[in-house]
Amino acid sequence: MGDRAFAVPTLGARLRRALFASGLYGWTLRTPRIRALRLVPPDPWPGDAGHGAEIVAGRFGGVVEPRGPEAPVFGDPALGADAQADLGGFAWLRDLRAAGGDDARRTARQRVDEWLETCDRWHPVYWRPDVLGRRIANWIALHDFFCLSADDGFREDVFASLSRQTRHLSRTLADARPGPELIAAVKGLVVGALALPGHEDRLSAGLARLRRDLPEQLSGDGGAFGRNPAMLLLVLRDLADLRAALNMAQSAIGVEDEAVSPAMDLLRDGIDRLVPGLRLLRHGDGRLALFNGSQEGDPALIEAVLSQTGAGGKPLKSAGRLGYQRVLAGRTLLLMDVGAPPPLGHDRDGHAGPLSLEMSDGRERLVVNCGAWPYPDGAEADGTGSWHAALRGTAAHSTVTVGETNALPIRPEGGFAGRPGRVTISRVAEADGVHIEASHDFYGRLFGLRHERSLWISQDGGEIRGEDLLIPTGRPDGETVGFAARFHLHPDVTATPDAQGTAVGLRLASGGGWVFRSESGPVAVAESVYVGSGTQHRRTAQLVLSGASDRQETARLTWSLKRGFLGSALGLGPEAGSEG
Repeated sequence: MGDRAFAVPTLGARLRRALFASGLYGWTLRTPRIRALRLVPPDPWPGDAGHGAEIVAGRFGGVVEPRGPEAPVFGDPALGADAQADLGGFAWLRDLRAAGGDDARRTARQRVDEWLETCDRWHPVYWRPDVLGRRIANWIALHDFFCLSADDGFREDVFASLSRQTRHLSRTLADARPGPELIAAVKGLVVGALALPGHEDRLSAGLARLRRDLPEQLSGDGGAFGRNPAMLLLVLRDLADLRAALNMAQSAIGVEDEAVSPAMDLLRDGIDRLVPGLRLLRHGDGRLALFNGSQEGDPALIEAVLSQTGAGGKPLKSAGRLGYQRVLAGRTLLLMDVGAPPPLGHDRDGHAGPLSLEMSDGRERLVVNCGAWPYPDGAEADGTGSWHAALRGTAAHSTVTVGETNALPIRPEGGFAGRPGRVTISRVAEADGVHIEASHDFYGRLFGLRHERSLWISQDGGEIRGEDLLIPTGRPDGETVGFAARFHLHPDVTATPDAQGTAVGLRLASGGGWVFRSESGPVAVAESVYVGSGTQHRRTAQLVLSGASDRQETARLTWSLKRGFLGSALGLGPEAGSEG
């Protein structure tokens, strides 16, 4: 039976799932025996040797609870779909490769063999198009690490499974959701078609889908990828992998397909568009800003992706549909979210943090957002509720919250329940600094208020002045509503308030200092949390300015950040205004 018979879009989801789960369907995936790959594309991406050592010991970095190196992982009933997708993509094989040694290689084979024993038939997550694409591409690219020196039986089992997976992926490519998932699926199909004998005819279908959908996904500067810096990185890596595989195929095995040349042009254009956006969203430490579901990421991987893409140039100062502003003045970097919510279909991990900002001094972060939880539907670390939903909330961002209500209605399962209002942005470069004025009216429907944030950054980066306004939009009802401007601090920052309670000294780990000062009443120093990597939630502090609006007159909070120290009386160093 031909592959097209299984890709009929009119078949209902339940019917297709039942068909795929049947033993008869597995029989249709059989292909001729494969004894060797046609090519192994380059894999220049670094792994995490520390995490690799943990995997050898049976720990998968928050995905699977440690139960020893022999305990199975893929059938763990506590795994949610996101954790399954992470495990089933096998990107963690790079961590084992980075750890090195015989134990790491044996562990890789053991886990691949476990997957073959338990999951080498259709599964709703492990055989989802994007997960299939990642696994196919990773097994092939990392073949030399875990498979080249294995016995013939293991290698033939791996090749037979790759063949079945690639055939199923070709039938279900149309099911891949637009965005990073589609690109991952296309990459897997293209790499499988190039590397696996007998699958050459699937190359055209993969490249055709890429040509049809990638231009729309690029949306100018990457706005269609959830406005998530980590997704930009992931997509860029996939595009670089696709380009490298096609380059190798042309030179090593003489692939001739009329679809290859336009696909290469498209990949070059996509990379050139996305790289400036990724550069915009890097802090001085080389890691990513924490907006819209992103964590910091591995600086070595980020640098490797930028190096492999070969796209130079300076970071953008602003990115239209991506929706961010960047100001670099001296060694001070300010990043600000001035975008609309991620588009429908790309908003599952979107955060309700309009006009939130992050700020760093050189390689040290000072003001941050609280971060993101990587496994939305899995078991929570301590049973205290959904970290995913909490970190998406407005109060988890360095912005203004009105009435302790999210600026956008968050669905616990992901995405937003509505899309009220619009965002405006104005940026002016002046002789003495940069002035940014942005606003959103997401609180208009509920409270009749528009939030306007005005920032000025001095030319040398030593001072930032800010003003947050709550402006009535024509629905005054006489009821006063409270609001708060929050400034979450990186865990390495020490906060010490002055005696009057209107200023706070901020000490960096390096010894440098800043002073946060309020002209609108006292500054509260409260507890906060930081989830910048994995599932580790670190305790930190936040500065909170509070106010109230009668919804009839504009209410304002005025504040500033200035490099220096509060004074020696607090034990923080020299007098205010001197640099550390």
